[in-house]
Amino acid sequence: MKEVPKNAVYISIYHVILLLIALASIFIFLYFPSYTTHNLRNPIICVSFGVIGGTLNASRYVIISVKNGNYDNKRILWQLLTPIHAGVFAIIAIILMKSGLHMTLNDNIKMTNNSKYVEFISIVSFLAGFTTEIFIKRLISASESLFGEKKTINEKNNK
Repeated sequence: MKEVPKNAVYISIYHVILLLIALASIFIFLYFPSYTTHNLRNPIICVSFGVIGGTLNASRYVIISVKNGNYDNKRILWQLLTPIHAGVFAIIAIILMKSGLHMTLNDNIKMTNNSKYVEFISIVSFLAGFTTEIFIKRLISASESLFGEKKTINEKNNK
């Protein structure tokens, strides 16, 4: 049996710490609302669920690569930054949802602090964090739709 790479162990410990911090944040903001700032509740919950999704995604890579014996030290930066990016992407996803660029929001779920809305943003945040690569592709696609593709811009300049 091969020895587990030290960097994989350190990254796994980092992932566990991030998960514990994110879970503690969610617990505190959901179950002790009188001790927390109400304005920060939803953003903290969004970031926390995004971090959980990104951490699970990055941790999954570590587990599978160690299991298969092909852990790559060149991906350490990706493993460190993916959870942080995921938290940022979760906030971006919620801002996009609030700005009206959503089609999935049911009329029964109002943009308030009610429990259905918190559940909804938690799910969207987790998915944005867990699928960061897909989320980035969708953001690029939306940007190209709004501002035009590079090819289209170059074609207009050449005319």
